[in-house]
Amino acid sequence: MQEACLSRSLKQSYVRSDIEASPYSPDRYSDAKISDSAWPFIHDTLAREVGMFQLAARRDPFEACQDFLQSAEPLQCLDLIELSFRYIDRVVRKQGEWQWERSGITEPPDEAIAELNARFLEHSVGYQYAGGEIIRLDSAYVHAEIVLPALRLLGDENFRGAEDEFLRAHEHYRKGRRKEAVAEAGKALESTLKTICDRRRWQYPAGATAKPLLDFVIQNGLLPPEGTHFAGLRSALEAGLPTIRNRTSGHGQGADRVELPAHLVAFALHLAAANILFAVEAHRAKK
Repeated sequence: MQEACLSRSLKQSYVRSDIEASPYSPDRYSDAKISDSAWPFIHDTLAREVGMFQLAARRDPFEACQDFLQSAEPLQCLDLIELSFRYIDRVVRKQGEWQWERSGITEPPDEAIAELNARFLEHSVGYQYAGGEIIRLDSAYVHAEIVLPALRLLGDENFRGAEDEFLRAHEHYRKGRRKEAVAEAGKALESTLKTICDRRRWQYPAGATAKPLLDFVIQNGLLPPEGTHFAGLRSALEAGLPTIRNRTSGHGQGADRVELPAHLVAFALHLAAANILFAVEAHRAKK
């Protein structure tokens, strides 16, 4: 069966655009049940992306999705779960409690998402739903203390470009595209630094990459300068994610194919999250 891989443009169209204007969005004042719109959307969107007319033989969208979930490859199952919970997170959340009650919804969106994540942990499934995506969970502590806070900060409208790249990095990681994951993580850090410079009206050099940008924001006082007890900060930042990216995915690999181990990619994503979290919090703290 063909591996599911939802296109980024399609994902964004239902995550950030006005989904209420789509034919799949329920009218919060109508008598129709939310499921009447939800399951056709989930079925048709995923079927289009995996190149199928129908996900299963049954015509009813809900039953077809159920059959697909029982027979699909693990990554395809995650795509279906991700799409379903994105609908809960972005559409059901906007409906009133009266519509929830009429549709038989017994859990608010936040509780449903919390239960999904708890079930993942309970059954040792190494994924969590966060920020509209299902992302790999390699370290519970790092995920809770670094990745999720970074996602919350990037949820700010001003950091949408960096957020897209950071989520794309996790999507590549989940799909096993390791070089792409490292590359997107590096882009997310660069976009974060550029956004901070833009918000502060700092004219950074055109085409600047992570290392020059880090040097630039340090010179402008965003991060502690050399000569303090943070003397090794610049070296730690510059020798971390940018170096991994440049050596593994930022340039041509040459004659020999470069294979990235999963633990190195996870480390790169965690570095990106930590650096982004540090930079954005420094930006917010600086008057």
